[in-house]
Amino acid sequence: MHIYIRAINSFIEFLWKKKFYFMLIFWVITSAVTLSETLMAARVIGLIEDFIQQWDIVSSTVIRYNLQWVLVVLISIFLQYIYRYYLVDKNILDFYVNNLQTTAQKALSIPYWNYLQKKSWEVFKKMEKSRESFMNFFFFFYLNLIKDLSWIMIAIFFLFYIDIEMALITTSWIPVAIFIGIFFNSKTLELQNTNNKKEDVIFWVIWDALTNFSLLKILNLENSINKYFHKTEEELLIIQYDISKRWAIANVYIWSLVAILRILVLWFWFYFFQIGQINFSELFLFFLLIWWIYFPLGSLFSQIRQIQRWWAWFTEYYKEFEDDFVQENIESWKNIQHLKWNIEFKNVSFWYSDSKKVLNNICIDIKAGEKIALVWNTGAGKSTIVHLLLRFWEVSDGSIMLDSTDISKLNKSSLRTHIWVVSQDNSLFNLSIKENLLFAAPNASQKDLKNALIAAEAEFVFDLENGIDTVIWERWLKLSGGEKQRISIARLFLKNPEILILDEATSALDNMTEKKIDLALKKLMKGKTSIIIAHRLCTIQHVDKIFVLHKGKIIESWNYWELILKQWKFWSLANADKLILW
Repeated sequence: MHIYIRAINSFIEFLWKKKFYFMLIFWVITSAVTLSETLMAARVIGLIEDFIQQWDIVSSTVIRYNLQWVLVVLISIFLQYIYRYYLVDKNILDFYVNNLQTTAQKALSIPYWNYLQKKSWEVFKKMEKSRESFMNFFFFFYLNLIKDLSWIMIAIFFLFYIDIEMALITTSWIPVAIFIGIFFNSKTLELQNTNNKKEDVIFWVIWDALTNFSLLKILNLENSINKYFHKTEEELLIIQYDISKRWAIANVYIWSLVAILRILVLWFWFYFFQIGQINFSELFLFFLLIWWIYFPLGSLFSQIRQIQRWWAWFTEYYKEFEDDFVQENIESWKNIQHLKWNIEFKNVSFWYSDSKKVLNNICIDIKAGEKIALVWNTGAGKSTIVHLLLRFWEVSDGSIMLDSTDISKLNKSSLRTHIWVVSQDNSLFNLSIKENLLFAAPNASQKDLKNALIAAEAEFVFDLENGIDTVIWERWLKLSGGEKQRISIARLFLKNPEILILDEATSALDNMTEKKIDLALKKLMKGKTSIIIAHRLCTIQHVDKIFVLHKGKIIESWNYWELILKQWKFWSLANADKLILW
């Protein structure tokens, strides 16, 4: 229950407490007007009863009662429209958008090191399901729970207002109906939780298969995945049959209860009618009010399964985005101002929690405008150095200085604004080419975009059907690896950052295009502090210094030709013909 209270409190906080209670009071009034229609109907039935008994009726009275009835119906419809659209729908949709924006902001601000401990589809799924759950829960809260409870309470009030003894007989079965609902809920709760978990398993299997589609095809796993999917789906169906059967039985019990109650009302009415305590119109009214009590009660019980699912997703949401959410302390961070862009790694060591060191006592001094290269085979720690500079992680020991300022004291967003990475796998968003480019320079003109694409040897964009407005499809079905790379490099030209990091930036290009891009990058790197990660030695022959890493340590550092002349590790792995590292 505390999960729902927490959700309601978040809605109250967004909405404003007085408005929240106003909505509740407004619906109670609307319910009273709606149910008073039954009183109007009973009064008309009373007139008919008088006419049958006395063969006398005043037409003006009938007209007045019918006009009152019509007026109540019109007011009820108007109030329900105001309640549904202006109070419920608009406020819930506003809350939904606000909640989505807040959740998305939190998800996008998860620290990189924390994000790597998660699965991207889990974060996305929690966002998606919690988004739907919040909206559906509050629609249920206002359009089912509050509405049905109001009808039940007001109907009970009307019953006791008409006749206390008959009201006691009619309402005495409510605890029985509630007991039936609670009993069947307890019988299905564990089954429902099992059902929910199996549904999640099915989703994850399909998600993994689609996100690893090429692997699925290469390993010819379609039949295996299908068999697993069908097996799990059949198991889930059996559980769902059992749950549905139990609630169907509960439904039989509740409606049998209502039928028995109606019979009892008739029996007792006949007795009270004989002694002159109740009349026919009041019997009619009792029959109407029984429906307003027991049908909403049954409707609420039918929502139990969905309520259980909302509870599960609210729990996941609060755990992910509030209880366990890692919020970075940015109060002490400061923005970058007037730097020369000298970079120094001072005895930097790094290790993940409970694991061996990834970097050990790294010392790198990069003067402003210098170009350095990090080389060696995969796993040596090259990318980790870049990630530490970008503050994806914090150093475990030592410090990274930007001029005389420790980057741990700098605002991450401000820091990354001045650094740009072009890697082997440059992802483009599923937007137009123009929108992708504008992320680097939001105020760039059409001429700036065109010049950047030309500089990056990406003129092919102008030959596309929609040119620069062409939308890049998911998984890059419309672009080759080299085309993606050139658009990414065009972003680099637009950004024109102070620090460049090139991680195999031209690896996906053909030889001719690579040479053109190399020339363009050399122009772009002129006067800028640059870090190059490379396996092709031809791309780093002219850098100021090369740092050779092995198992997280710098084992050599000098310029290219001096390292060759030393004839040690760097020289032993250099293939003079192909100019690549083995």
